[in-house]
Amino acid sequence: MPIPNVRYVVSDLAATIRKPARLYEYVPLWGFKVFFRYRPRRANCPLHGVKVEHTPWAQGKEHQATSYRIFLAGWAKYLSWLEVARIFGASWNTVYRAVKYVVDYGLAHRQLDNVETIGVDELQVFRGQNYLTLVYQLDEGMKRLLWCAPKRKITTLLEFFEDLGAELSQKLKFVCSDMWAAYLNLSSI
Repeated sequence: MPIPNVRYVVSDLAATIRKPARLYEYVPLWGFKVFFRYRPRRANCPLHGVKVEHTPWAQGKEHQATSYRIFLAGWAKYLSWLEVARIFGASWNTVYRAVKYVVDYGLAHRQLDNVETIGVDELQVFRGQNYLTLVYQLDEGMKRLLWCAPKRKITTLLEFFEDLGAELSQKLKFVCSDMWAAYLNLSSI
């Protein structure tokens, strides 16, 4: 395999490094917006094409540092997303993307092996008979929301058990539910 021409890569790097630096929004300090300015290095590899340097503080073309996204999502647990946006001078969409990033990360890295006790409940949303079905883990030392879906039907709860899988469903020891007949019938199966 031939060794790439180093001079070619360096000259291409010098040509692309003149592109403007990117601004990454960072956690505000004393009420002032903070930006991290950085110009990612690029190289034109003869084997792999143009490659851009990996930036550990941000992903892809995001303009917010990962720590800022986690910061906004943390505040969004306590305040409305609009209020978080107003306080920190961000847009509602920025707060939404921050929360989505944290939720997606949590879903990708969650462990369901140790779930033995679950609670099933419904939550009325909006007006009328509109519900969300919620499934919680209720094990000692680990209480968290595992799953939610629109509607309060037996088929909705069946979706949870399909998502959980047969192997993990067999490991369940306790199911805590209100007295709604559809939930009781399904949990006894």
